[in-house]
Amino acid sequence: MLRLSIFGTFRVADALGNEILVKSRKSRALLAYLALPPGKPRSREQIMALLWSNRGDQQARSSLRQALSGLRKDLGEQGRPALRVTDESLMLDSAQVVVEPALQGDLLLDGLHLTDPAFEEWLRDERLRREDSQVTDPQLKTPPLPDKPSIAVLPFTNMSGDPEQEYFSDGITEDIITELSRLPTLFVIARNSSFVFKGKAVDVAEIGRKLGVQYVVEGSVRKAGPRVRITAQLAETTSGKHIWAERYDRQLGDIFAVQDELVEMIASNLGRSLRDAAFDRVRRQPAGSLSAYEHLLRGRAAWWRSESTKAFAHVERALKADPDYAAAHAWLATQYTYDQFKGELDMTIDERAERARQHAHMALRLDDRDPFLHMAVSMVFCFTMGGDQARALRHSDIAISLNPHDYECMYCRAYVLMANDRCREALDWLGRARRLSPIAAYLLSEAYFDVFSKMGEHEKALETIGGQDYLPVNMYLHVALANAHLGRWDKARSWVRKFERERPAHFDIRAYLRFVAGTPLSDMTHRDVVSLLRQADLHVPD
Repeated sequence: MLRLSIFGTFRVADALGNEILVKSRKSRALLAYLALPPGKPRSREQIMALLWSNRGDQQARSSLRQALSGLRKDLGEQGRPALRVTDESLMLDSAQVVVEPALQGDLLLDGLHLTDPAFEEWLRDERLRREDSQVTDPQLKTPPLPDKPSIAVLPFTNMSGDPEQEYFSDGITEDIITELSRLPTLFVIARNSSFVFKGKAVDVAEIGRKLGVQYVVEGSVRKAGPRVRITAQLAETTSGKHIWAERYDRQLGDIFAVQDELVEMIASNLGRSLRDAAFDRVRRQPAGSLSAYEHLLRGRAAWWRSESTKAFAHVERALKADPDYAAAHAWLATQYTYDQFKGELDMTIDERAERARQHAHMALRLDDRDPFLHMAVSMVFCFTMGGDQARALRHSDIAISLNPHDYECMYCRAYVLMANDRCREALDWLGRARRLSPIAAYLLSEAYFDVFSKMGEHEKALETIGGQDYLPVNMYLHVALANAHLGRWDKARSWVRKFERERPAHFDIRAYLRFVAGTPLSDMTHRDVVSLLRQADLHVPD
């Protein structure tokens, strides 16, 4: 897995954030070109014309071979699988690459200059195109400060000396974000946006401007054997002044108590108290064993890296260590529900739905006070075949009543409202969620797309994803359908061809379309969905 930063200063890192040095400027330019977007094959002729336009054909081919050899060496064993090379084309595997989103004011490949006129022209045009798209994008305006203390928790640095421990420092950060969001008197930025700054040297004033917050929490985690050291500091974004700092040296088994102390100290330094009945009512139930908690963190980290098989395996191990771990059951319920959108054949959609329902019921039986658990149950009833929209809405109501300030609860609330034909209210909740994630809001773009599609406003739906560099492969079919509704058959066929090129080998088209027609994403029948996509040249088995 590679993480590419091509906006602002160029940077390549592995999945754990360790920097990979790419020495050649041509190699950096090549990676950036292939990353716009990942998964799109570029012919050797295109690349030679872009990077060696002032050389003859033979010399350009030789230069490309040398650049590829150097790039493979730079990427090493971990990064090399992301680069797909054939005799005709080059491509970055979209499943192996994450492109960090642009922050406000970031230039594409800032500071990178080549002597090749074709590349300089391409770079200028790309920058202008992105500048134009940002003018109309409300996500990229500097967000206004809320009327209560606002805070972003940046990813805690892994100081363990072992890259494999990155999951632990990330997991601690996510849990602190979740706990702080339960406080009704605080405004807490979602993980999606705060993790954009992972591994980047960005000052707190800049973060304050980009996220629209008054305070930033930074920290580090060192895990060694049975002990853990966590440091944390709270800074004011306008002045850069440190308000509070603390170091905790504890036994690893005390990790939950340390998290509670951290949250309490952050809140108290902002003049807020945790001695609040509403907060106590939604405190999470900790794992019954440290092993269960660590496996859940490993599973969550693998999921963020798109390593679905590893993610499920770790969370299943968490439940073996603690069968009554409500959070693990809720995680499985949610991910089995989301997994239906992949359309792959490792199990049928009905089997996934049944597993989702089993884990949802178990989570709720074990702990009915956690908003995340009610959110998970709500999504299961909303999106499994033969779902119960009334129950989905009821559990969504409970989740929001327990924590009306949580990004994920807002996001899921929007989908449940859409499913219950309350699309205008869904748009309102998406607006609230977007303020909590002012950057890296690609999930919200897809949600806006789904709501506008449900409303029959296909032009608006397409506008919401117009500036996205990355879409999951299943979304290609939805974009094709939107274009088909508008009579744009050339574009619909283009998206179908893109889907056919990039879809996973085990994507079950027939089962996926049956699933889509059976969920509230569409008011169309299965027959109508299949008919439109067949007109756009998609081969759908009978």
